[in-house]
Amino acid sequence: ANAQTLEEIVVTAQKREVSLQDVPLSVSAIGEHQLERLNAVDFASYARSIPNLSFTQAGGNQVSRVGNSKIAIRGIVSPGLAGDRTTSYYIDETPITSVANSDNRAGTPDPFIFDTQRIEVLRGPQGTLYGSRSMGGLIKVVTNKPVLDAFEARSQVDISTTNSGGENYNVAGVVNIPIVEEKLAIRLMGAYRNEDGYIDNVPPIFFPAGVGNRRSNINDVEVVSGRAMIDFQATDNLLLRATIWGQTSEEDNPPLQDSDQASLTAARPLTALGNDETVEFDFFNFNFFADYDLGFGTVISSTTYWKRNFDYYQDLSGLLGNAVLVPSIEDGELETITQEIRFESTFNGPFQLLAGVFYTEKELLFGLDLTASGNPGLPPPLNASGTDVFGTDILFRSISSEGVEQNQEELAFFGTVDIDVGALLFDKADKFLIKTGLRWVDYKEFADRKSIGLLSGLNAFSSSGQKEIIPSVEASYRFDENKMAYIRYAEGFRPGFSQALFFPPACAADLAVRGLNPAASTQRNESDSLSTLEGGVKTEWFDNRLQFNASGFYTDWSDIVVSLVLPCGFAINDNAAGADIIGFEVELQATPMDGLLLQLGVGYTDATFTGDLPSLGVTAGDRLPITSKWTLNLTGEYNFPILDKYEAFARIQYSYATESVHTLGGFPIAGCGETKLKFGLNHGSWEPAIYVDNLTNERCITSWDTFGPSVPAAGVTRPQTIGLVVRKSWD
Repeated sequence: ANAQTLEEIVVTAQKREVSLQDVPLSVSAIGEHQLERLNAVDFASYARSIPNLSFTQAGGNQVSRVGNSKIAIRGIVSPGLAGDRTTSYYIDETPITSVANSDNRAGTPDPFIFDTQRIEVLRGPQGTLYGSRSMGGLIKVVTNKPVLDAFEARSQVDISTTNSGGENYNVAGVVNIPIVEEKLAIRLMGAYRNEDGYIDNVPPIFFPAGVGNRRSNINDVEVVSGRAMIDFQATDNLLLRATIWGQTSEEDNPPLQDSDQASLTAARPLTALGNDETVEFDFFNFNFFADYDLGFGTVISSTTYWKRNFDYYQDLSGLLGNAVLVPSIEDGELETITQEIRFESTFNGPFQLLAGVFYTEKELLFGLDLTASGNPGLPPPLNASGTDVFGTDILFRSISSEGVEQNQEELAFFGTVDIDVGALLFDKADKFLIKTGLRWVDYKEFADRKSIGLLSGLNAFSSSGQKEIIPSVEASYRFDENKMAYIRYAEGFRPGFSQALFFPPACAADLAVRGLNPAASTQRNESDSLSTLEGGVKTEWFDNRLQFNASGFYTDWSDIVVSLVLPCGFAINDNAAGADIIGFEVELQATPMDGLLLQLGVGYTDATFTGDLPSLGVTAGDRLPITSKWTLNLTGEYNFPILDKYEAFARIQYSYATESVHTLGGFPIAGCGETKLKFGLNHGSWEPAIYVDNLTNERCITSWDTFGPSVPAAGVTRPQTIGLVVRKSWD
């Protein structure tokens, strides 16, 4: 970044290695150098620097900072808990998106960001190459691969302290060892992260004096991550790679402050009695990758086994107005097997081909135990059992630990054809290019649900399937080697799904009004779909000391699956909404003088419903949830020599997002910005740096929990944090 020209970033957005400036679609990429300057360790630490990317740290009922985010790219996000994720998440060649209607269970994984080559954010739809769950876009974490001919090692130690909290520790290291030079190498990464909490919990006002305890800094986070990767260059043409990655992430309590309490304070009944509302996510990933060069193209195979376990302990006493204490215990696992084989041509001439087949099978098993319990030390009625109040302690209980089984199976054939029209017709290669793409998908889903309890409904089995075609077409024109304009049209969809109708008899009339049989156990939701027209430019100026990229888009989204609240108080999913989305992104970076890097990212998204949803208080023109209309990121970094021995750097970054709403019809998330400062030295293999995150100690709201607490509770970002990070490398 301190050189005369800007660093080139190569991306695999279209499943080929191409310079970011040559990809005719809207892509943001953060390279390894910038990730280190950001002190990036998780999704939230880099997401705010991406234009038109918004998120909450509550994928479902539980707010958490360890892998439960819900992501909106250009306003495309599931309203409520309905349907599949709209943003795909990849680690290298591994898709790790969860299954339909499980937002509050399997969550969005959050791999530890260390020894990461880059992060790519592709704005959607990207369904032609990446499937149905990428209608909003794709986030791709690209790791560093083993080096066959050189020893490498790096480590980092990060120690910090948080205002209103405590001390935090982050230790990570990687070593690359050639075992047989030019043939076999192994790369090992390990990381540990421990963050002290910053939320205090006090006994609720309805507790008698002396019952319950004030507890400080309750939302500790601990993450342990390890990865092993082996590369074997079997022949000059054949590369084999095996990767194993495991991670466990735990948060003792959610980062929630109650709306009727002081800043950074909650009043959760069970927490006051010594019971932590823990969230734990574990994942294990095995991937086998093969790359065979045919001379006229490459055949690539990627085989993945992915497993994710999750455990929640949550206080849902507020769900019943604190009439009784309601602990909720939920656990389960998601297993995924994925196979992709594709051919990428390197033909001589004006035509190139990419063609492949994709298969995935996912199985989600989870159990839920929701009980009504009392505590003898509390006043009536909180000292009463559920049996005393409701006639049973069991509000909802899976009949077994596998009380709900949800399976998905998907087979797809996909391909793109690149045509160099300039070379074909005018003898001007790389001047005017057209790419067309198509994906055929055969999708199947079934669910088996078994439960008992006061809030339970009928046990249900459902199955469904559909076949879809996802097209895309794009054209680009290169004015010269540094300036390109493009236009792109793409479609996307999410598969429909069946839902179990877990409703008490009181909801029978409300279901009948909507044309649903109260005696039925399932209802089918159809798929929703969208189409996007995008145009943009990618340019370099002044010998690549200035890059200016811009894109504009319009999206028509129809049959959106939303959660409708019935008059009886329960919710049902329905294809009930449509939306128009219009916006743009601008990304600029420049080196106006040696050593100085300036970056600007601006995003604008106007995402509004096109019809009324009376039961949710939504009218045409209301904005879609989670999405900020404006996002802004400003960065300045200056590298300069000291005493002819050292190179120092100073960096400032400011990120801002305007207001949004957490859910349909309410719970605003105020506009908020954060500033980061960092000062460091480079001396050979050493780089010590001091930093300040959230310089002005803002209380930015990330999400709302309205399901379990007696009052709405806001998830808030970490307060001002001051730290020292030291990096060391060996080679």
